[in-house]
Amino acid sequence: MKNQKSRSLIIAHRGASGLAPENTALSFNKAIELGVDMIETDCRLTSDGIVVRIHDSALNDPAGNMLPVAETSYETLREHKPDLLTLTEAISLSDRRVRLMVEIKPDVPAAPVMDIIRDFMAKGWQPSDFIFASFDYDVLRQVYADMPEVERIVLEVWSGVRAVRRAKRLDTTYLSMDQWFLWWYFVRQISKHYKLFSYPDERVFLKLNHTRPSRWFKYGLYGVITDFPDRYTKYTD
Repeated sequence: MKNQKSRSLIIAHRGASGLAPENTALSFNKAIELGVDMIETDCRLTSDGIVVRIHDSALNDPAGNMLPVAETSYETLREHKPDLLTLTEAISLSDRRVRLMVEIKPDVPAAPVMDIIRDFMAKGWQPSDFIFASFDYDVLRQVYADMPEVERIVLEVWSGVRAVRRAKRLDTTYLSMDQWFLWWYFVRQISKHYKLFSYPDERVFLKLNHTRPSRWFKYGLYGVITDFPDRYTKYTD
């Protein structure tokens, strides 16, 4: 697996989702081609118990159909989205070339996701090949209890106090917060004790300023989660 350098890390959000369809093999391979340090991927569970890589709770196909992931079989979802990847396929595709940030959605059972990670670790993958992430404290508490050897990231929108409190309870130094609520002094202070990531804000005008977090690298921002990992190369080389 790629060695992490002493610089701010670049994490591809849902793969290189600004350059290829999110959470697909294309975005995954593009991110690896660009040499990212990690790939962030979303996990949801289908009605027949398959862990798939998809962000939203429902799949919107090109015809305008909405299929709730938790109420739809994997086969049906794949008919409407042929490039839908399972978590197992994504891990196999990575082939330990890049670390995977596995985000478990708040309404998704953690056990099936952990079972998949265990299967790969039994085949030689290492705990350091993965890192769990979630906005749901109970999800992170479960993965900490059941797989403490795999690191955890506390995902938080705006409250640094809540993020730090949860990190202490979960014995982790990894935090990830919405870049909209970050500013240089907060980044400098929190980075003295924690490894802070910023993740993309959904506001339209910020989509026009993809490299905004680069201004915080000098204040200790540990990593940037981005749809456009190619736009950060000049700040990190």
